[in-house]
Amino acid sequence: MASISQSALKARLSYRKFERPAARVLLLDGNYHLVDACEQALVQLGHTVTRLALPTRVDEVVRGLLWNLVQHEPDMVLTINHMGFDDSGHVAELLESLQIPVAVWYVDSPLFVLRSERFPAPAYTTAFTWESGYTPLLLAAGATHVHNLPLAVSPAFLTPTLPAHNVGPLLFVGDSMATAISKWKGRVTTRGRPVAEAIRQALLNDRHADIWSLAKSLWPNSPPTARLDAIAYATWRATADYRTGLLTALAAHGLQIVGDAGWRRLLPQARLTPPINHGPEVASLYAGAAININATSLQMPKAVNQRLFDVPAAGGFLLTDAQNDVARLFHPETEVATYRDAAELREKVSYYLAHPEVRATIVRSAQERIRTAHRYEHRLAELVAIMRRRHGLTAESVKEGR
Repeated sequence: MASISQSALKARLSYRKFERPAARVLLLDGNYHLVDACEQALVQLGHTVTRLALPTRVDEVVRGLLWNLVQHEPDMVLTINHMGFDDSGHVAELLESLQIPVAVWYVDSPLFVLRSERFPAPAYTTAFTWESGYTPLLLAAGATHVHNLPLAVSPAFLTPTLPAHNVGPLLFVGDSMATAISKWKGRVTTRGRPVAEAIRQALLNDRHADIWSLAKSLWPNSPPTARLDAIAYATWRATADYRTGLLTALAAHGLQIVGDAGWRRLLPQARLTPPINHGPEVASLYAGAAININATSLQMPKAVNQRLFDVPAAGGFLLTDAQNDVARLFHPETEVATYRDAAELREKVSYYLAHPEVRATIVRSAQERIRTAHRYEHRLAELVAIMRRRHGLTAESVKEGR
């Protein structure tokens, strides 16, 4: 591989993309649970998946990519959160020069991931984001094709393998954000601290606040990375404050938290157990709680998180904050229960604890909706169809063998 010229390599990889009904996907494995879900869904849909475990060094990533491109001739590369791509953009530019279609599915803030206000290699990269609120930012950063693609139910939660674990009336499974706060605090400069504080307050007042414009107005001459660091730090601090404010009132009513040690400082009165891996053990906890509480990260103005799908699929009842996308994906109050503030959260906790039959009805309705509309097969079918429309033959041409 080292001796072949880039022009010869480009000629070798100039095969027609998406010319068969079943796509060939090179899936970059950054050791994230969503990679497993994507692979399973693609295989269920009849596509061929080659999984590339990502090394740490960029040159090793490049070698692995080139070897797999030549050996397997994939129609596209799929990455979650741009895993496998370096900050300097060398990997993205290489794939663009070779005209290899790339699908990147963001399930965290794209700008936190990229640490840049420039979207890499847009000519052959299509962005999918679980949060539609980031679409304008991605377009402004240079992306030319951006699509909203929500999360879905993790396969392990559709068929739970462990019995329900009785955890009591109220359960919250989630992060205190202590690790993220510590990480990003170290990156924020002295000048960035008051900017971060202003952004934190703005988010606590309104999760839809235009914090990107606010950061630019407060710190117009800063390097983009410095602004992004301040925004990230503020977002995680605001999320910690938001979650703590909601959960404090429930701590005296049998709340159990499954999460990191940072909760000991934030909510010392709550029962705390250490975090566990996403999968069957979490499913058994979801199923065993009377009410699972959800408090969505403030990096998500509109979107819903994984719990909206996983909790009811496992047989658990979820009470979630009323994100905009909840009503787009579920029927409020018949397929999902929501609250808008701490006062309504307390009211609805009391109501649903007293009405187990209502909880059971909502769970059954949610499970049916998830089975018919919110599996990862649904999401990956949409993703592949979009990539085929952009880079390959139309579905009609494929069926007709053209």
